[in-house]
Amino acid sequence: MMTWTITKLARTAELATLLTFGFIMAGFFPVSLSLIVLIVILNDLVTLTLGTDRAGASTSPERWDMPRLARTAAIFTVGWAAVGLGLLAYYLGVQNLAPAQISSLMFAYLIYSAMATILMTRSRNVFWRSAPSRWVGSVVAGNIILTTLLVLLGVLTAPVPRSSLLLVAVVTIVVTLILDAIKVHVYRRVTDQADFS
Repeated sequence: MMTWTITKLARTAELATLLTFGFIMAGFFPVSLSLIVLIVILNDLVTLTLGTDRAGASTSPERWDMPRLARTAAIFTVGWAAVGLGLLAYYLGVQNLAPAQISSLMFAYLIYSAMATILMTRSRNVFWRSAPSRWVGSVVAGNIILTTLLVLLGVLTAPVPRSSLLLVAVVTIVVTLILDAIKVHVYRRVTDQADFS
């Protein structure tokens, strides 16, 4: 439930931020409507499998502290949205890509970052210490592979060079490691504060 709540808040806010500020920056929506629909479907496929995930039991009952959940989601929202807008600025100002290619790359970025957010929010520790269930892992991997193939082959979207998609993947991995370290630090600080109160 905590994973679902945090990721739902973060992914919705990230998409809204990128679409709003992306439109202001570019003069067009940086992700086409058909790809937004596909993003929602792929994200929901993972959401459906979260009930099968391995979850560690808390030693005490969970308190639904919505301000704290919102702050945690904000870490991912701000991080992913800032990087996404940076990539958009790079595509517009440096690479001068066509809107259709930008849409393809931003679609890939939104799926990659959403899958990374799912993996990071499953645990309060570093994400690689806790393997997801077979269903969650399979759907996350399937979404990444499907997205990569769609973008490279130009199915339902404009094809892009491999080097451009590789840049998106590398940026996503680096940002995942940074955001996960911030998440762990924030959780530890909250735990320490609770121990002293």
